[in-house]
Amino acid sequence: AQVASILERKLGSLLGKRILILGLSFKPGTDDVRESPSLRLIPDFVARGATVFAHDPVAIEPFRDMLGSNFEGASFVENWENIIPKIDVIVLATAWEEYLRLAKLDIAGKTVFDCRSYLIEKNLDVLNYFEIGSV
Repeated sequence: AQVASILERKLGSLLGKRILILGLSFKPGTDDVRESPSLRLIPDFVARGATVFAHDPVAIEPFRDMLGSNFEGASFVENWENIIPKIDVIVLATAWEEYLRLAKLDIAGKTVFDCRSYLIEKNLDVLNYFEIGSV
């Protein structure tokens, strides 16, 4: 709820926003999703009217299992880079090394919320970059 509330303060309503969650495991290098912040983020964004896409290098299936079959609120993507042009907000939830490639992609005009302060030194060319400690 905290991340969604911060984004609403910065952007206004999340209704209709397209949000990409990067990282579903609770830390890089594992498919363990038990303490994943995305378990709270995704349902919260969906409840606020956002369209949610999510990616993780290894934890998509365990994450789906944890959410349960009744949850239909997110689309899971295999190639997160291909969907970037269609996204309004990128939320970095797990500090997987492959997400450092964000610094090399055209993400101008996107909002990036870095829950892990992982990208702070990457000089991202974005209109809005927020890290969890800066808001």
